[in-house]
Amino acid sequence: MRIAKSDVDVKMEIPGAVIRQRTDFGDATGLGKISGEYFSLSAGVDTTPLFQGLDGDLCQ
Repeated sequence: MRIAKSDVDVKMEIPGAVIRQRTDFGDATGLGKISGEYFSLSAGVDTTPLFQGLDGDLCQ
């Protein structure tokens, strides 16, 4: 399946970073539905705000 980046909903945006996600993107037979994500990050961007709310505010 192909989809244009502009057709994937923006879930979070901070200066220098955009997170897009589409749920129910496809079916992994036997495992259920999957989602697709697209991250756009500028060089040197501080990604700290993207991890707030995760365990220890860190990417595991």
